[in-house]
Amino acid sequence: MPSPQMNKKIVFILHLLQIPLVIALLAIGALRMFGVVGGPKTRNTTARWSMSVAAKSLIILQYEILTEHFKWFRRWYSIKAFLILNIIEVVFWIAAIVLTAKGMIDTACSGLNCTLNPVVIAICSVCAVLAVPVAVLTFILFRQSKAGSLIDNEEVPMSTVTSEESYARKDGLQVIENGHWVQKQHEPRQMA
Repeated sequence: MPSPQMNKKIVFILHLLQIPLVIALLAIGALRMFGVVGGPKTRNTTARWSMSVAAKSLIILQYEILTEHFKWFRRWYSIKAFLILNIIEVVFWIAAIVLTAKGMIDTACSGLNCTLNPVVIAICSVCAVLAVPVAVLTFILFRQSKAGSLIDNEEVPMSTVTSEESYARKDGLQVIENGHWVQKQHEPRQMA
């Protein structure tokens, strides 16, 4: 099983791949909604739905990246929130694919809107494919955090430490000293 740090790096790379796709989907949705691309202004639910899913994803990506990589936002870091949001991401991207395809089948399109519907479906499909491994890796990270292996060798902000001097894990094998996890040698128990 990959280390927690490797899982976090993979998730970060997948998030960086999602950002331009989400921004492109927002731009296409705005163009479709305001009638810039030709044809009538389409304020149907599929244009709104794809834009709202893209906006939601952009906010979630921003939350996850900021809380993971910037110390000032670390107080809102929650691996459980990441897990819930990433599972919801998969469901919403699949719903965006289905609703856009249904809207394309049910209504007649004209002009560039006919070309943009398959593009929107393709971008939503790529985002859904990228969201599945992110959700799986976040689930693995969540399980590792429950097992206590997620915190190995990580820098921990001192605001999360209960004591200013040190904080020992339950098994007593790791302590936080000066904001870093330090591995302690296992001391045999004394029999009384």
